[in-house]
Amino acid sequence: MPVYRSHHVQAISFYRPDTGETAQFNLIEGATFEVVSKPLMQVIQAGKKITVQELVTLKVTVFDFAFIDMLTTWQDNYIPVQAVAAGSPNLQWYESGYLRITSEMKASEGLTKLTLELEAVQVLNNKNIHMNENLLAYKSWSDSDLNGLANAYSTRLEGDAVAISTFSAGIQTLNVTTAGTNTSIRTTLIFPISGVSLKMSYFRANTEAALERLDMLDFAGTLRVFGVTAVTTSTGIKSARIVSDSLCYGISCDFVRMFSVANNRQFSYPALTTNGSLTPGTKFMNW
Repeated sequence: MPVYRSHHVQAISFYRPDTGETAQFNLIEGATFEVVSKPLMQVIQAGKKITVQELVTLKVTVFDFAFIDMLTTWQDNYIPVQAVAAGSPNLQWYESGYLRITSEMKASEGLTKLTLELEAVQVLNNKNIHMNENLLAYKSWSDSDLNGLANAYSTRLEGDAVAISTFSAGIQTLNVTTAGTNTSIRTTLIFPISGVSLKMSYFRANTEAALERLDMLDFAGTLRVFGVTAVTTSTGIKSARIVSDSLCYGISCDFVRMFSVANNRQFSYPALTTNGSLTPGTKFMNW
């Protein structure tokens, strides 16, 4: 039964994906949590037993009673919730599951302690629970449907912009033939945690003019805060940073962004981290 642990955990949030309601905890026992998985459904193929479903359990102990009423409501009414955590590695629990309060303690000196468990069933050929240093790693860095864009990435074309996107040998290209206004390659993810420093990095593969932008979004998708860099015309590692605020629900990453310029931009190895620990090069994705 595999057990996965995260260390140096800055914060963990449980949230309702249907409403955005969030319970964030910053005081975590041992600054760690664990994720345990065990086979739930197995089939026999070619004489071998293969697991196709697993029961995954997240266990964490926190020193905070601020959300006890909310958590109790979620537990008693079997409300589906998900979870994310900033740590080493990070947690992106995008599979809806059910929360349990397995123990609680209130001491006379004011110490409060809650042990929480979140359980969900995961289909192994469609995983929605991920632990990685790179928050973008779960998207993979490939073009499975051969549409010219890396999986779960899209083109941002505003005004009269026209562009052709291609993906080959791990390099994403955005060839803007008509400038328009804003143009970029974009991807988004859910990460409802406040007070965390986020760093977006990638490798610029050619010298065409471009910049980087990292946006924070609320539950409605409205822009909250953004970090933007100056335009550069050099290759190498480029990055942008923001610190998430109390209304943060999602993150939007804009790569090789440019205003009113037609050019041919290329990049690879995108990463989004909470500790800036990834190193440049082919392991930058750190799958």
